Amino acid sequence: MIRIIGIDPGTTKIGFGIIDFEEKTKDITLVKYGLITLKDSFSYAKIKKIYDAMVALNEEFKPDFIAIENQFLGRNVQTLLKLTHAKTAMILAFLNHNENIIIEEYPPATVKLTITGKGNATKEELEEVINRILKTEIDNKNLDVSDALGVALCHINKIYDKFFI
Repeated sequence: MIRIIGIDPGTTKIGFGIIDFEEKTKDITLVKYGLITLKDSFSYAKIKKIYDAMVALNEEFKPDFIAIENQFLGRNVQTLLKLTHAKTAMILAFLNHNENIIIEEYPPATVKLTITGKGNATKEELEEVINRILKTEIDNKNLDVSDALGVALCHINKIYDKFFI
């Protein structure tokens, strides 16, 4: 059995989804999902809170893999820089506490293509397919959680060579 934590990084909301994959039976089990919210304005203290939240996930769930959604370059370079700081803190939190962990990054279009068959699928379409795959109904008002679960499922597809498509 392997455990994957998928992460949709952010500076105010971080979606996470934890799944187990049984290699022999190809069974996928939803372990937990959630949203970490950070209300403070951006600061290095906030980066520390992000780091600590990821350390807590690592210690509680002991993942084998971390799959993180890549950010895209928008118009606001300052936002991209803040997100890069946050994502670096996330990655370091896992690496500093689990030297054998493997971390991969996936662009949103790759996640959508892998899970739905369409690289330009909406977040709602992605969530609908994820609910079917995981046989659940995710309570996810802002869709960060489904993005995180999507990136975790995308990683299974990479490891097991076109598991979904």
